[in-house]
Amino acid sequence: RMRIAIQEAAMLVRTRPPILVKRYATDRLYDTVAGRYVTVADLKKWTASDVSFVVLDVETGEDITPVLLA
Repeated sequence: RMRIAIQEAAMLVRTRPPILVKRYATDRLYDTVAGRYVTVADLKKWTASDVSFVVLDVETGEDITPVLLA
């Protein structure tokens, strides 16, 4: 039973939509889910932990996730 619960929890994590992070003109990054500012170091930790997220430039609407993680 415990194994099934763990598998179900893992599926829920995978099916959640990605965290939306907004980058403002001041280069500040805002996690819209947690309601707090984050750093590029935080994003790299999320990547290492398989947390799904996308970073959008507020002015252009462009997905800049790959640029920030390069």
